[in-house]
Amino acid sequence: MQQFIPRLTAFYRKRGSALIAAFLFSMFVFIILGSLMPMVVNDYEASVQNRLYNMAYSAAEAGADEVMWSLNNNRFDDSAWYADGWDVGEDFYGDNYWAREIRLPKEGEKPADDVYAGEQRAVIRVVVSKPNPDADSHQYAVYSKADVKDTRTGNSATRIISFTAELSPPFRGLVVKNELNYNSLLDSYDSSYGTYGLPPTNMLRENATAATTSDEETIKVSFGPQTDIRGQVLTGAEDAVNVDYSKARQITGGVADGFSAEFPVITVPDTSDATIWRSHF
Repeated sequence: MQQFIPRLTAFYRKRGSALIAAFLFSMFVFIILGSLMPMVVNDYEASVQNRLYNMAYSAAEAGADEVMWSLNNNRFDDSAWYADGWDVGEDFYGDNYWAREIRLPKEGEKPADDVYAGEQRAVIRVVVSKPNPDADSHQYAVYSKADVKDTRTGNSATRIISFTAELSPPFRGLVVKNELNYNSLLDSYDSSYGTYGLPPTNMLRENATAATTSDEETIKVSFGPQTDIRGQVLTGAEDAVNVDYSKARQITGGVADGFSAEFPVITVPDTSDATIWRSHF
């Protein structure tokens, strides 16, 4: 019995030592976790905020894309802008503008669910200056602002895109290689700007072009007495001495040199077999 008591005492001492070791290890782990948790939380918050900023930037770009689509399709037609969801307003200085607000998702729809940033709602507000349609050059000041908010955490981000857009008129005219003989009307009229001659600059816009280019230095360009070009004449020659426009009735855009163009290589189809054409009629 006396020998058993010391053994029992030693056994409890070992159990006490293990408990102390486990307690110390747990304290060490808690201290490490306590120091790491703020870093993990901060990194997570930064990741969520960065993701929201990226979403806001993409949303602002989407607003800018809406502007460019409307500019290309609607020009100065206010009714067409209205049909696309835009409003026409006037600022403090009396300048007109188009404005639109886009909400994503629409009212009554569930917001997008993201595992990182929660549920988001976006509001895109776009303002476009309305230039004077009588002006020769049409520049549009574009302002697109997007606000994205996580409805769970309340985190939000805002991005703004501002730029000036200038629509280049579509090319109207003709381009030939080496030699151009012209004796007709070439008009720069663009119906998207309104009725012909209204505004007065509409039939005088210099965006109709008669041009020629060449692989060689010699180019011949001549115009007959019926030539009426409401635009400009361009030549690929180093100077305009190869252009004879003395008989032309009118060239509103003048004559300039230094024009160059790449002509694609086109393979002429084989028409020797007549049965190919009969099958299409």
